[in-house]
Amino acid sequence: MRTFLRRACVYTFHAIVVIGVMALIIFVFWVVAYSLSVHYRRQAEGLVQQLVTIDEVGATTSTLQKMAKDYGEKEHCTADSCTYDFDRRFGFTNSGAVIRPTSGTIWDCDLGV
Repeated sequence: MRTFLRRACVYTFHAIVVIGVMALIIFVFWVVAYSLSVHYRRQAEGLVQQLVTIDEVGATTSTLQKMAKDYGEKEHCTADSCTYDFDRRFGFTNSGAVIRPTSGTIWDCDLGV
C-alpha cells in the first residue's frame, strides 16, 4: 500500500509540474504575442498620423524619403520620379483584417475618433 501511495504522489507531482510548465510556456507565448501586437499597432498608428499630416501640409520629396527611411520601406526611383512602397501590413495577413484609420478601439473614446 505504501508503494502505491508513493507512486501516486510521484505521478501527481509530475502532473502538476508538467501542467505548470505548460501554463508558463503558454503565458510567455501570450506575452510575446501581445507585445508584438501593441508594437505593430503603435507603428501603424504612427504611419497613419504621418500620412494624415502629409495630406494637410503637402508632400515634399524630403518628407517622403524620411518617412520611408523611418519605416524601412522600399524606394523605387527613376530618372524623373520616385515611388515609395508602404505595403507592410504591420503583422496583418490577408485573412480579412482591415486597418480603418477612421475607426478607433474602445479605449480611444476620449480622442473623438
